Amino acid sequence: MATLRWYGGLVADKMADAAELAIDYTMAECVSDAKDDHPGFPPASQPDTRFHSRSGFEVGSILIIEPASLREPGHVGGQWGANTNYSIFLEIGTSTEGPTAEQRALEAGGDMSMIQPAIGPLMAQRPFLRPAADRQYGFLAQRIGQSFRGETLA
Repeated sequence: MATLRWYGGLVADKMADAAELAIDYTMAECVSDAKDDHPGFPPASQPDTRFHSRSGFEVGSILIIEPASLREPGHVGGQWGANTNYSIFLEIGTSTEGPTAEQRALEAGGDMSMIQPAIGPLMAQRPFLRPAADRQYGFLAQRIGQSFRGETLA
């Protein structure tokens, strides 16, 4: 008599563990990327370039906020970013009229690609989080596979 053993639960657990490791690694790479290349102030930075750091406070606020974990069955996630009260202003700019930076971010529901541009602007954006994510997120699937196979992440 032939029998079949089902290991689906073990495979799913291994995949979740691999995703957690790969997401944490990718978030750490994003944090490192976002912290890089912030020349001292003065002079002021130009619009759409990395902000120039006056005190290092903003750069120091860039971190992994919540390590990757299984949020619900089949969903692993984590959170990274910058947590000063002006991080959003640097990232997306401020407007002289229309919705505030906070309102524009909320209206986009957390999707950076859906944030409407500043009207005016009062201060042009000097993005540092989104460019880091754009450079690193493309490696996530590869890193999950490497982690699943027990390989070193790169």
